[in-house]
Amino acid sequence: MNLVYKFTFILFLISSMVCKAQEHTNFLFYEQNMSLLNPAYTGSSGKLVGLSYKSGWSGIANSPRLASFIFHAPSKTAKTSWGLNVQSNKVFIEHRGTVSLDYSYRLFFGNTTYLYFGVKAGAYYNRIDTDGINRITQENNPSLNDINNYMSPLVGAGAYLKNKNFYFGISVPNFIRPKIFSELEETNSIAGQRLYYSLVGGVHIKLSNLVTLRPGILYQMVNDGPNQFTGLGKLDIGNVFTVGLGVSNNNYVASLVQFNMKKLELGIGYVMRQRISGSALQANTTELMMSYHLN
Repeated sequence: MNLVYKFTFILFLISSMVCKAQEHTNFLFYEQNMSLLNPAYTGSSGKLVGLSYKSGWSGIANSPRLASFIFHAPSKTAKTSWGLNVQSNKVFIEHRGTVSLDYSYRLFFGNTTYLYFGVKAGAYYNRIDTDGINRITQENNPSLNDINNYMSPLVGAGAYLKNKNFYFGISVPNFIRPKIFSELEETNSIAGQRLYYSLVGGVHIKLSNLVTLRPGILYQMVNDGPNQFTGLGKLDIGNVFTVGLGVSNNNYVASLVQFNMKKLELGIGYVMRQRISGSALQANTTELMMSYHLN
């Protein structure tokens, strides 16, 4: 029976690792959600409120669901700004998320160029419902006793350079690495969040009076883990309608459509797994975005 206990725990541990791999998944609309990764972005696009929703692994039960809310409020001088970020991520029996307050300070470099510095502080939470596991036996499994719900502090920082023709940002979303499982002599299991760095960049190339090409990248460097890269090419037509295509280094291709209606931005994107691998755990994903400017 000990073998059954250990087998059940190993399956859960693998599931949790997949969850962690999904936590910092590349965003299609990362420009609108950049403050989730980089606090320096807060206030750089004015006062706004934003919502996003991401549904992963289409057609698979208990698949990832990622939702986020952001709010930015620049000061009267616009040199300082504060923001609120709330993110919720649910996969199978695990529900985790973050709540943070951001603060940014703006420096003027001349020629429509601004440099922002930002800090982030809040909390990271993780709740695991082990009762949701379909067990082989109803007997108590001691291997699950070291899986605990927890909450830990979150502290991050970043810098963001913005010009009317380009942008570039670098950040550490969270310097603190909480332990996910406690260490017991019997199971000897320890896991934790990996420290990672986020890097974004893009340019705006005006092709005509109505059409602008906007290529950009999102690169996430993970300590002792696989780095994630997303490249996007967007075509903006009259600042009203945008279409885009993207690729990533984990064999995904993506497309998106975005509508800009004065103060309101709406977007929908679809991410597809390339037919290189038959992995069912990396199926298609749908992403929705809404951003409303309050200026």
